[in-house]
Amino acid sequence: LAVIEDEQQDHFENIEKTEKEMNDVFCQKVEEKKEKLKNLEQDEEENIEQQMQDLNLKKAELHSRREMFDKEKLEYEQSPAFSTFQKSSESLGKRKKFLFSMGTLKF
Repeated sequence: LAVIEDEQQDHFENIEKTEKEMNDVFCQKVEEKKEKLKNLEQDEEENIEQQMQDLNLKKAELHSRREMFDKEKLEYEQSPAFSTFQKSSESLGKRKKFLFSMGTLKF
């Protein structure tokens, strides 16, 4: 009877030890997953930040190009070549108004 009680005691101690080891492994795995998730989140935040910086650079470049285009457009509109082109297109409009043909002649 004492031998059976000793075996039961050893068995319960072994079970408790195994439960503690399993619990420790579980907690370790949970911490590893939390760390992995934290690192992944940080990587994603850095990725988003980099994308935002790239987008801001592209916006600045586009804004700069738009300003340069507007400046060149204004310079062109104030140039003598533009006024000549404008008069030419006005006369083309008059031809359309009076139904003058701009087509080719066939003989």
